[in-house]
Order: sequence, then structure tokens, then C-alpha cells
Amino acid sequence: MTGTLATAGRGGETPQRASVAALPWLVIVLAAAAFGARAETAGTAAPPPPGKALVYIYREPDFAYAIASASFDIDGVNVAKLNNREYTWFYVPASAHALKIKWGWNYTLKDLLSKDKGVVAVDWKEGRSYFYKLSASVAGIANGTVIDRALASIEPDQALRELAVYRLVPSHNADKLVFNAPLSAAPAEPPRP
Repeated sequence: MTGTLATAGRGGETPQRASVAALPWLVIVLAAAAFGARAETAGTAAPPPPGKALVYIYREPDFAYAIASASFDIDGVNVAKLNNREYTWFYVPASAHALKIKWGWNYTLKDLLSKDKGVVAVDWKEGRSYFYKLSASVAGIANGTVIDRALASIEPDQALRELAVYRLVPSHNADKLVFNAPLSAAPAEPPRP
């Protein structure tokens, strides 16, 4: 044999059988690499246009809600649905908004009894970018399990580093969002008769 090396595979397999056995793994690795190459990166959003703010929301991988999607509504308009290691970005009119997180079928008693039901008041400013990370963790206590969820504002540099390995999910319905009065604005005086 010139230029080739023939060795027996594990358990006496011939080299041809060992190669065929590795074929499914090769297909899986190549498919994963192709999927990753097509995923958009966090740096793809252009600065917000006049009158708008740019909002990124990403979901950290977690065990507690691994099979439940997290939906995000702004002022009652659904703009995103994220699973583990996914993120989205969208432009929103620069103003006050109500950001709400919903967890599909997996509600807890705390969700059902909560007065605000997962609503966060935000006041996004024109020309600025905002980054939010959703995380969940499980802690065992003597009488049961506690699932802690948090939506945290993250510094842009940290968020962009973390988003490099997340998958972009396009937002939807962000064009239906409208301008609202800023949260810090004083209420208007009633008209005088």
C-alpha cells in the first residue's frame, strides 16, 4: 500500500465501517456550524433613527424555564418571543412604555397573585440604546423550590460580548408602537373655564 495507512477500528471494525459510523456525527457538526454561520450577530443594529430608541432583549440560558418561551409586550403589543440563548432588538418611539413579560403556560402562583403581573415601567430616550437580560434560577428550600426571575438592565459592552453566542430572533409588531408621554413629565393642568 502506497500513501495510505490502514488500521483496524474499535472492536475489530474495518476502516470503512468506522468511517460510516462517524458519518451521522459529521452531519450534525456540519449542520451546527452552518446554522451558527447564518445567525446574525449583536452588532447588526444601526443606531436608532430620529425620535426612536434601540432596545435589545436577550434571554440567558436557564433550567427553570427551559421549555417555556418568554413573550415580551410593550404597551400591550407583542414584540418578541424568546427561548434560551435568543435575543432580539427593535426600534421603539422614544417615550414612556410598559414592558411586560409573559411565560406562556408556565405561570406560578406569584404571577397569578401579582398586582403588576410582570410589568416594568420604562422611559426610553431618543437616540439611546438599552440592553435587558432575562434570567431565571432555581433554589431549593426546605419546603419546596423557588424560581427567581429577573429582567436586568445591562451595560452595552457586557451585553454585546454576551450576545456574540446568542441567536437573533427577529422582533415583530414594533412598527405598531406609539409615542407616550414621558414618565417624568408633570401632569398637564386642566383647562380653565
